[in-house]
Amino acid sequence: MAADQLTPALIGVGGVIIGAILVWAREWISSQQTQKKHARYLAVRVVCILHIYGDQCAKVAQDDGHIIDHQSGEYVAPQAKMPPNPVFPGDIDWKSIDHKLAYRILSLPIKSQEADILIGFAFAAEESPPYFEKAFEVRQYQYARLGLEAISIARELRIMFEIPEREGMLSTPYSTMQSIIAQVEERGVSN
Repeated sequence: MAADQLTPALIGVGGVIIGAILVWAREWISSQQTQKKHARYLAVRVVCILHIYGDQCAKVAQDDGHIIDHQSGEYVAPQAKMPPNPVFPGDIDWKSIDHKLAYRILSLPIKSQEADILIGFAFAAEESPPYFEKAFEVRQYQYARLGLEAISIARELRIMFEIPEREGMLSTPYSTMQSIIAQVEERGVSN
């Protein structure tokens, strides 16, 4: 008699356990799908911001400051405006991506501020005004590094979240920035 009563009780307990597992699995799958949607949305927003920032950095990296004034001769002044720090939207879920990748993205404004400080020091310490050759090399180097980092992160996000390459737009001169870095490092003027 006890065995006859135990069987329905075990079936009932087993049903409750299976039901709880199914509810948990459904909620877990739903949360994973939501997190994936949030991560993809983050990637799209951040990739667009990083491409703009990378393009702006490339312009600064290629600026050696030389312009010709036909009336007074040659003088040096920045031709490319230093880009503002990238600003990321507040409506994206940073927890939806790997924390190391989120850190790389969110630390770009800090790296930009540090680069601006180094550039300021280089111009203040330059011994050969009005040409500022070394200071411009520091400026080129720092913004080439920032541009490469921005484009590298954007590429990683595009691959990870299957975002297509930009079409119909000028591509960021990635190899040009790499070349600038190599040239400046070769001369030993990187910071």
